[in-house]
Amino acid sequence: MDEMTVLFLAADPSDVVRLRLGQELRDIRENLQRSKQRDSFRLESRESVRPRDITQAIFDVEPQIVHFSGHGTINGELCFEDVLGKTKTIEPDALSSLFELVAEQVTCVILNACYSEAQAEAIAKHIPFVIGMKQAIGDNAAIAFSVGFYKALGAGRSFKDAYKFACVEIQLEGIPQHLVPVLYVEEIATKQEQKHKSQELEKQEEWGLGLNAVEQVTQKLESERELEKQNHVNTTDLDSSDEGEAEPCSIEKEEPKSFNLLTRRSFLIVCTSAFGLTGIGVFIQFIKEQNGIRNGYVIPDSDNSLQGTYSSTMQFAVTDSSGKRKSYTIVRPRMVRESEKDNSWSLSPETKKVVKAVLGTS
Repeated sequence: MDEMTVLFLAADPSDVVRLRLGQELRDIRENLQRSKQRDSFRLESRESVRPRDITQAIFDVEPQIVHFSGHGTINGELCFEDVLGKTKTIEPDALSSLFELVAEQVTCVILNACYSEAQAEAIAKHIPFVIGMKQAIGDNAAIAFSVGFYKALGAGRSFKDAYKFACVEIQLEGIPQHLVPVLYVEEIATKQEQKHKSQELEKQEEWGLGLNAVEQVTQKLESERELEKQNHVNTTDLDSSDEGEAEPCSIEKEEPKSFNLLTRRSFLIVCTSAFGLTGIGVFIQFIKEQNGIRNGYVIPDSDNSLQGTYSSTMQFAVTDSSGKRKSYTIVRPRMVRESEKDNSWSLSPETKKVVKAVLGTS
């Protein structure tokens, strides 16, 4: 995990009720320092913040997370300080415009202040994850929320999960304000999802595997394939010294079945749906390896001996009504067994799902 910088902005004007912002900052720092990913976070703070200090702090620190703690008004304004330490409010549109300019850098904004939901909603037009408070929140609840949020982040949780853990932290403290914090994520997240899909399609086209190019790829591979030579499954000649053994697998079906263009396109969709861009590599290997079968064995996982990976390729066949067998090969399928003493391996549920999707079995 790359280092993530947190900028903590605190404002506690002298003409309003004082808050325990120092304790909140201390608790955040202590929880990050105790976390298992403590080396992945850097915490910078600015106190008695005036409006003019906000941009300078962002320029200096270059944070990915901006956390504001202080007061908010019922009109949705955040309270900063003027040159005399008195209240100086900022309206939602102003902060929204600021974060629009740093949207490429800042990923998350936390507004730990009363009535900050309007600010959060405005900022969420530009920042992926924004948290605000939909009504007044007490000092103890605000501190508990921060503690829960950064404990979860320090444990490697996502922003969404950290928000949920923070709300639970308020409950654990016995404070009936766990529904006050609100998370805004949808608007900007939808745009990012669309961008991700666009990038994935561009990548497929770069590899020559966009849906429009599937026909060209498969037709080219068709000329190199000799499926008629693949008439049986050969996985039984195993070296007795190898770790475990692979169980022969075949699937019989009466209807004629060939790995034609339509089937390949369906398998590509299955692969990309299950594995993303990695699935395209699985698709390529699956096609290219159909020209031959190699003997192999199961290599158990180091952390779970009941699961493993077949060391070579494995063939699956269907028989049509004329008696001809059509065979397909899958590269290094995942395998499972019932116990460590059991040398009989079978396909994992995930692999079976892909095989059934390709062969059209139920």
